[in-house]
Amino acid sequence: MIDLQHANTEFQSYLNAYDQNDPKVKLKIIHTSGVVKCAEEISSRMGLSEEDKSLAKLIALLHDIGRFEQLRRFDSFEPNTMDHAAYGADLLFGSGKLIRRFIKEDTWDDIIRVSIARHSDFKLDKISDSRTLLHARLIRDADKLDNCRVKLEDSMELLLGVTEAEAGREAISDKIWETCMKKQAVLSSDRKSRMDYWVSYVAYFFDINFPETFSIIQERDYAARIIHRIPYKNPDTRIKMKTLCRMMQEYIAHRIDFITTYKRVHVTPLEPRKEDILIEDIAHALSLMVRANGHFPEFYSVGQHCVHCAEEAMARQLGDRIALACLLHDAGEAYLADITRPVKRNLDKYREIEERLLDAVYEKFLETPLTEEEKRQVKCIDDALLCHEFFHYMGEWLFEEIPVLKSSPVFQTEAFHRTEKHYLELFHDLRK
Repeated sequence: MIDLQHANTEFQSYLNAYDQNDPKVKLKIIHTSGVVKCAEEISSRMGLSEEDKSLAKLIALLHDIGRFEQLRRFDSFEPNTMDHAAYGADLLFGSGKLIRRFIKEDTWDDIIRVSIARHSDFKLDKISDSRTLLHARLIRDADKLDNCRVKLEDSMELLLGVTEAEAGREAISDKIWETCMKKQAVLSSDRKSRMDYWVSYVAYFFDINFPETFSIIQERDYAARIIHRIPYKNPDTRIKMKTLCRMMQEYIAHRIDFITTYKRVHVTPLEPRKEDILIEDIAHALSLMVRANGHFPEFYSVGQHCVHCAEEAMARQLGDRIALACLLHDAGEAYLADITRPVKRNLDKYREIEERLLDAVYEKFLETPLTEEEKRQVKCIDDALLCHEFFHYMGEWLFEEIPVLKSSPVFQTEAFHRTEKHYLELFHDLRK
């Protein structure tokens, strides 16, 4: 059982060792309370279990425990003085086992430790346990959500060391602006000016994880309010901040619109993130999705088509990368559904969305998007299989020049679970 009342009492006792009249210490105490409230609101909107809601609040309570020692030693929040997240995790789970002061059971230790240690990492990766990843993402969202309040309520002198007017006269560094235009969070070490710091506080919306968090951000108009807090006297900065405001509001709206996948992931097709894309979701969806818009005389899936394309690439000895690209070339349909070619040609926006999704898929599983030559090779194989599928099922050749296959695909109905299994096995073989 997670006794939050006991944990809160012990946390208040722990804070007695620090000067609670120090403005920076006071800021962090208020922030901790705010993150707990944000964690509760996000987890409630997500419909998490009571245990997970309590766990999220406990992690929020303890997430910045390392900050207080950082302030006592360095009087600074700067990351180059101390990795406060790693220090906090070591403080709680090191030899002194301070964590037992807040919670007696060790059932959730791994989740709490990883979530706290990783909450300020630039990127979350290499967390394989789904529940740990859930809480690691949740604390990052709750932390950023309360930081919206901080950026609106606290004095600019405390936040940036200057007044609003002084900050507004500064320019945005080229590297910071390029990062924003790529819809990416800003790396702390890239910030050079105080305006860079301010822009980074807006750009961290690009690192928000859950649609429920984005809904709260949109409801409270946090992005526009943070951007408009400063009067931008620098003409170039003023133009860029207007651009960033429009782009961010569109991005937030897109991240609220999500689909729930087979593996219970909320994917936002209009703003896809590679960390939300799972090969298990792709394999499952494509194995159940019918080719030719359902007009073949029997069930033949998109998943089967993709497997056949990959096997044709292998038969042509084009290498594992092209074979894997062929296996993944219709992955966007797992999130968008299939549209017949004559219609798709007239849907520019759809093709743009599909291309963005495929780029995210290729970046995740191939590390880089396809080159133009690689796209040509994949399309050549895609068209070849399409041609032979139509002749087999419909008795017509789609192209005047009939492409020659080097593989021997079998066009027949196959149980979806067999296609799904074959797809995943082929994927893992090609990734070895």
